[in-house]
Amino acid sequence: EARMQQEDPILFNALNYLGKPFGYLYFGSFSPEEYTKILQYVKTLSNAFGTYRVIKNLKYTAASIEEMSRLDHLTGILNRTGFYAALPELMEKAGGKYIMTASLDVDNLKKTNDQYGHAAGDFIIKKIAQAMEQVPFEEKLCGRFGGDEMVMCVVADTVAEESLLKDRIEKYLDDVNRKEEKPYAAEASIGIVTVKADVFDITVALKRSDQIMYENKARKKAGRS
Repeated sequence: EARMQQEDPILFNALNYLGKPFGYLYFGSFSPEEYTKILQYVKTLSNAFGTYRVIKNLKYTAASIEEMSRLDHLTGILNRTGFYAALPELMEKAGGKYIMTASLDVDNLKKTNDQYGHAAGDFIIKKIAQAMEQVPFEEKLCGRFGGDEMVMCVVADTVAEESLLKDRIEKYLDDVNRKEEKPYAAEASIGIVTVKADVFDITVALKRSDQIMYENKARKKAGRS
């Protein structure tokens, strides 16, 4: 009340919502009549801004949960759920072109984990995911379906681009192995099948690309023995 008798009273009020302050309001040069309305004004603003912050945080949390539900936590590429959810859009963009389906399987993952620990295996899996992401195709999906099972679907102009996809992945991994100089190598066996987009069926394509991939893996093992 003593302050109210001054010629130019100054008042600071905290903005808070649910007991948590988030700002302040400054009042100056107000009349005694206006002073009686200040608390209600502060309360109204606190509720308005507080509610806005809660809604904003809820939206951010929901978006984060949705992002986590479709991405693989180790590599950052799509998980199985996210991959299949994004596939219809890729197929639509393919139009009259081709869709290449690539199955990738980490070579010697169990041996690497046993000898050097699971951090080494995780390193290889992450590098293979990075190799998939850097291939020079504008429309592509990269997914990790679990363990060392990796899958790609790529929109291509011709069947001949299978060689480009395979070569770029292998070159990237060769560069990683040369630069990192680890006692183990980041390597993967790859199987690729390409069909026209208008007859593409992911189940059929994956079955065939898996078969080709395992045939290539068997040839690798035979060559080392």
